[in-house]
Amino acid sequence: MTQRIRGVLSPVVTPFGADFAPDKEPRSRQATQKVILLLEDAVARDPSFVPPLGLLAAYHLQTYFANYDHSDARLDRARKAIDAAARLQPDAGEVHLARALLYCWGQPGIRARTGGAGPGG
Repeated sequence: MTQRIRGVLSPVVTPFGADFAPDKEPRSRQATQKVILLLEDAVARDPSFVPPLGLLAAYHLQTYFANYDHSDARLDRARKAIDAAARLQPDAGEVHLARALLYCWGQPGIRARTGGAGPGG
């Protein structure tokens, strides 16, 4: 993870295995968007590097689940990142973890079943 990405994250344990997560400050939506842009840049520079693809999918799913962008387009972006990672390394942990997050956070009605809480809430 680059220093630029670390600069917009706070140290915590996250459900997708990184040791950093979007900060819990009011600017977390903007921080999450910045991380997504940095991860997209990393993937553009090296499309065969699986870890940023897994993180990119996780951040898209977090954005969807936290209701920052609860659109089909956001889910499609997560699925595309997962599919790209799966084509490269189908058995990679990042792929399995991203698929699990998609199954959990990307299902219709999940917010109603969790009382409207977002990730970690």
